[in-house]
Amino acid sequence: MKYKYLKQMKLQNLTQNKSLAGHIERMAIIGIIFLFTFPAYYVDYDIGLDSSYVWGLNWLFANDYETLKQLIYPFGPLAFLKIPTVISNNLLISILFCSTLKLGFIWLLFKLSDIMGNTDKLATILIAFIVSFFTGVDFHLIGSCLILNLIYYKKKNSIPFIVSVLLAFIGLFIKVSIGISALSIVAVSVLIGLLYSKNWILLIKQIGIIAFIGFISGILVFGNLIIYFQFLIGAYKLSGGYGESLSLHPANNWILLVPFLVLMVVFPFICKEKDVRIAYLLSAFPLFAAWKHTFIREDIFHYTILVTFLFVFWGIIIIVSSKKTLTLLVAAVTILLLYGNMWRIETPYYSGIEREVVGINNFRNVLKHKNFKKNILTMSENNISRNRLSPEIRAIIGNASVDAYPWEFSYIAANQFNWKPRKTFGISLFPLSGKNTENADYTLNASSPDFVIFHLLNDHLGAKFGSLDQRYILNDEPSVIYNLLNNYRLLEKTDEFLLFKRDTAPRFEKTDLGEEQHYQFDEWIDVPYKEEGITRLKVFSSNTFLGKLNKFFYKEIEYFIDYQFEDGTILTYRYVPATAAEGLWCNPFLRQPNTDEKEGRITKVRLRNTNPICVKKTLKVQFQYIKPQSERH
Repeated sequence: MKYKYLKQMKLQNLTQNKSLAGHIERMAIIGIIFLFTFPAYYVDYDIGLDSSYVWGLNWLFANDYETLKQLIYPFGPLAFLKIPTVISNNLLISILFCSTLKLGFIWLLFKLSDIMGNTDKLATILIAFIVSFFTGVDFHLIGSCLILNLIYYKKKNSIPFIVSVLLAFIGLFIKVSIGISALSIVAVSVLIGLLYSKNWILLIKQIGIIAFIGFISGILVFGNLIIYFQFLIGAYKLSGGYGESLSLHPANNWILLVPFLVLMVVFPFICKEKDVRIAYLLSAFPLFAAWKHTFIREDIFHYTILVTFLFVFWGIIIIVSSKKTLTLLVAAVTILLLYGNMWRIETPYYSGIEREVVGINNFRNVLKHKNFKKNILTMSENNISRNRLSPEIRAIIGNASVDAYPWEFSYIAANQFNWKPRKTFGISLFPLSGKNTENADYTLNASSPDFVIFHLLNDHLGAKFGSLDQRYILNDEPSVIYNLLNNYRLLEKTDEFLLFKRDTAPRFEKTDLGEEQHYQFDEWIDVPYKEEGITRLKVFSSNTFLGKLNKFFYKEIEYFIDYQFEDGTILTYRYVPATAAEGLWCNPFLRQPNTDEKEGRITKVRLRNTNPICVKKTLKVQFQYIKPQSERH
């Protein structure tokens, strides 16, 4: 009896030792993958749109969190976790957060492999390495939510579900697109649970968990329910307006894209495994969102979104599927087809996808945090030094509040001005309701900055009033432009910027609207002449059913406005239909605001689009007359 007991104890100890050894081995493998795939941190800030908002969001988090919480922008208050820079301790916090998330994501890949009963450890290690090699914080969050809900589906344990909901809301507070994709996984998980269990009590419990975590996390981040709900409403609006305002239209190679789409759609019908189909359902919206995000803004920085997500998606599908060879083959072909299209269409700024093969050097750099931060800070200050203003301009502004329009916040950073950003933050590239957002910017009250630095950008026609994607800056945000010109007066002008100062009274009388008229695209519209003030054209157009489908599944088509001058010269700019409804600028036409040069009068305009079958032929137009106050004549 005693011998039998000792034998059992020995077997138990041996099992425990093997289990402990297995855990140590697992942790060592995860650590090695983590080190070898550790990312490079390019965290200096510079002059330009992207660098400006990175600096701005980081600076506000460290210095003016109350303002940051109320901004309307695709990034949330915790944006610095994804796009850090060397302001305060933002970089260190981001590195710790992203590293913890990365380790957790790698561990979840192994955990899922264990649950699915995979015995080939080498295959799992290879998958974890490749997926970790290509992904960053956004897809670590989305991928972790996907894996956690797969585990929840298999094990019916509430903890993975709770953690996934928490990660989804963290993702939402970092960037709207991350949060929407992650929350869609949670929502589909709830529906799958209801479909298979028919358990309404479980449904109420899950909704309660989502509501509770969403409420608590929102209060912790925003500290105010009203501000939190305003953020959620803004997130909803931003998610709907992205495709209309930022579309690029390179000629895609559909010989490559059609097979890609076919393979992505038919694979769950070919591979009839239940777990694969569940994984597909959970991934459906994030896949669609990545597709939309990629093909709306088809430059190299955005095209890689879908390519990168496919590594996460197929890595998880391969772990889940028992048909490894078939799944691997389809995964490889789809990624190659998508990547091949990027190469063939000469994607804007294309230079290939580059990665450091071994991330140990990157890890070693961040370990020397003080030196790393110091070097990056020096580099950043050198980058923005050319936007340091003259002593005369800095003396004029002094300690008064100032904002930069449309986006060059490096003026604020380089001159250490007292920054008061507008609510729509930089240029609002996303069509929002002007009644509730843009109209609140640059008004005559204490919430508006004392000065506005309106920086100038060369356009594709050699003028100074350019915007993004061959647009005319005065057409991008009609409500903001109106408020700026109405409530501020021009104080100084240089070749680089215009300096406006907040006035004491409005400069314009009430805006008058002309009669509604109906025209067709490609038809010239006579522009009535007004001796004084501003003439703008409000344009209302709508998509056909085919156009709505194209916009939903792919992207909005391109719209153009042709300006004809008295001498017959024609200039063409792109425009956004949503903002055109608030007014496209006509007269006085401005191209060189830094000089006293006067442009000719616009006599006609013509509106065009690139795909007539997607837009109704008839459009409604209405001229808008903005008259200056009589005492200011």
